[in-house]
Amino acid sequence: PTASCFDRLYENGTWLILGGWMVLFDILQVTQLYNLRSQLGRKDIIERKNMALQKIEKQVPTWNTVMVYSNKMRILNLLLVVFDITYIIVMVELLNKLPMLFIGMFHIFIDGYSYFICKSNESGTFEILRVIYIISLICSVIVLVLIIQMDLTAIRETLATMIAISYVITDMVQIFYTSAIISTLANYKKFKASL
Repeated sequence: PTASCFDRLYENGTWLILGGWMVLFDILQVTQLYNLRSQLGRKDIIERKNMALQKIEKQVPTWNTVMVYSNKMRILNLLLVVFDITYIIVMVELLNKLPMLFIGMFHIFIDGYSYFICKSNESGTFEILRVIYIISLICSVIVLVLIIQMDLTAIRETLATMIAISYVITDMVQIFYTSAIISTLANYKKFKASL
């Protein structure tokens, strides 16, 4: 056993743990996507039935779109918890080199907050979440640009880059989901007012 042997063991062990974690969550995501597909099929059937009832009996339909998108947001937030923990561990050393990377920690607080608040059916809540995710997207892009400018030879910088890229992508997806929820709630309110 030498110092380089332990260094390789640490690096390869980290990649192995992350790879196993990704495989586990990919399996969970596939099962959740299967459940989501069946829920969306049921949602379409219910919406067609409700539209027919509305034409016949003038009843307001119940739409599940808000619930589906909010559940998608919660799943993303739950999957990002592992990235958040890894990001904190990786960024501890990188903050000494470049303290401005601290703005990347903004995402860590959003995931927990958004996970619990996504159950709401008020458009104001999702408007606030959309603004928060836009701010988080801006912070994540800044952090990504700063990390890319660093020397990416060590595992910490590479891992931080990958997590920052995933934060940028998930922030864009969360902005889309919150916008879809706000639009659905506005359409529902307009539909209800027209009766």
